[in-house]
Amino acid sequence: MNKFVRKMTTSAVAVATVVSMSGAAALVPSVASAATVAELEAQIQALLAQLATLTGGSTTTTGGACYTFTRDLTVGSQGQDVMDLQKAMNAMGFTVSTSGAGSAGAESTYFGAKTQAAVAAWQAANAVAPAAGYFGPKSRAAYAASCSTTGSTGSTTLKGGAGSLADADFIASLNGEEVGEDEEDVEVAGLEIEAEGSDIMITAVTLDFDYADSGGDDDFDDYADEVSIWLDGEEVARLDADEFDDDNNYAKTVALDSGAIIEEDEVGELVVAVSGVKNLDSTNAANGDWNVAFEGVRFRDAQTQW
Repeated sequence: MNKFVRKMTTSAVAVATVVSMSGAAALVPSVASAATVAELEAQIQALLAQLATLTGGSTTTTGGACYTFTRDLTVGSQGQDVMDLQKAMNAMGFTVSTSGAGSAGAESTYFGAKTQAAVAAWQAANAVAPAAGYFGPKSRAAYAASCSTTGSTGSTTLKGGAGSLADADFIASLNGEEVGEDEEDVEVAGLEIEAEGSDIMITAVTLDFDYADSGGDDDFDDYADEVSIWLDGEEVARLDADEFDDDNNYAKTVALDSGAIIEEDEVGELVVAVSGVKNLDSTNAANGDWNVAFEGVRFRDAQTQW
């Protein structure tokens, strides 16, 4: 039987914290203000009706976390929908500004260069091309799909206070795994993650597949059919392997289902699995080593739920 990957490896060195892992940090939305969620939502809804008439655009919220955008937004746009776009970018870790206007809790109604840069970074991470910072039809569709995948906390209430990922170690047993031709959901890499101070909802994971051989093709979808992500044995994301392509250097930020929750003081196993293609070229079978790296983990704690 041909092999899709002879060795798909993570690093041989386990790490103690997410911050030091592959030089990437876990991204946490900024803490909300002292107002209650109900008060904030009431204020937002009151402003929406007033500002929609003035700006020519509007947004609605879905479950308090997702926004529905109704017009194209670009440099110079103004309105409540611009503020909501900034909120969405900040919450997803694509920071508009670290301080002042546009920063978390101080989002503005003006679409400027910083908003454009944040949107462009989000587009690049989500394979929306061109990643130019123009929030048009393709971006609205991609955001809606991502939001429906990650979801809001909805009826799910995270318990605790300000949370963190206290520890994250590679699962030592998942290293140098082989994925055979047409094999499904073979576990190739994973992290053991401990939640501290709060329940933690993992909202997205950035993965990077790197071709390690000199022979064969270096297109990931010539070897893999699908990539899936699992938390404690439950599937939380699945996507076609061709979403990891040359345009994004085989890296992608993958949004997870809203059920990807690790309870406070518990350890969850976040695992990446790969399904092999049905018909593998013999040259690729002989030269099919890939490395997979966790470049970032985004999460939400009890203080940052909407």
